[in-house]
Amino acid sequence: MIEISSELEDIFKFIEKNNYSYVTLDIETLDTKELKDGPIVSFSLSFVSPSKLDKIINNFPTFCFGITDTREEHLLLSYLKEIFSKFNKNTTIIGHNISPELKCKKIEGWSNCSGYDIPKILRRSSLLNLDMDIMKEFNFYDTLQVAYDILDHNSHKIKYKDKKTGALKIKKILSSEELEKILNIKRPRNIPKLGPRVREFFGDKKYKEILLYNSSDTIIESIFYRIFESKYSGYPISFENQPEIDIEKTEIWKRLINFSQLNLEEKITRASRK
Repeated sequence: MIEISSELEDIFKFIEKNNYSYVTLDIETLDTKELKDGPIVSFSLSFVSPSKLDKIINNFPTFCFGITDTREEHLLLSYLKEIFSKFNKNTTIIGHNISPELKCKKIEGWSNCSGYDIPKILRRSSLLNLDMDIMKEFNFYDTLQVAYDILDHNSHKIKYKDKKTGALKIKKILSSEELEKILNIKRPRNIPKLGPRVREFFGDKKYKEILLYNSSDTIIESIFYRIFESKYSGYPISFENQPEIDIEKTEIWKRLINFSQLNLEEKITRASRK
């Protein structure tokens, strides 16, 4: 198993020393449009302080863990389970399209109303005979649902074509890429939005790129949370002329790169030799 993090201490010591009640989770898998049940190859966790008074670009300590061989998926998910066992039961898990079920998808008439990350973890762990029911014990803050509920959707002007009528309609269920555009969040250079290309990168042994991509996702989703909690006051939010947020310029991203560089390269080299 390989890892990168923005912190010098390991994740268990970090959890023991700090009391974060909000944690952002994101996973990467080998799923593609054609192959829907690929293994999970990494997960990232960013820790978020809850205070609305803090700056939007907060310090989000981030830890990301991955594998270089799909036969290690059981080990990876067991490690995720062990980490979650250390969380206070009042911890809220943040993510985008993460929840077991989403009301907004029901309202919009989707046939599949579940999110992605938690259902995927539960399915894969069941196939591996690993009990991951601990994932069901936490509350979820799903930025997909929150964006649906609180954004002024007429202001962002993102539309989709209705399959039945062919008419263009305002889109209310927004992808993370669409939210990044609305909130003017700039991803780190040389860290592309991989999505289904994770399978290609994994096959090419670009493990470092997968972990950095995964980490950037949890940092960005933590910023979604921070913006929503800072801006919402009971009325729909418009984000016209939103100032740019450049992830690469944040202290947390600089630490993630600096602290991880040498150790990760060494671990990947050893893992590739096995």
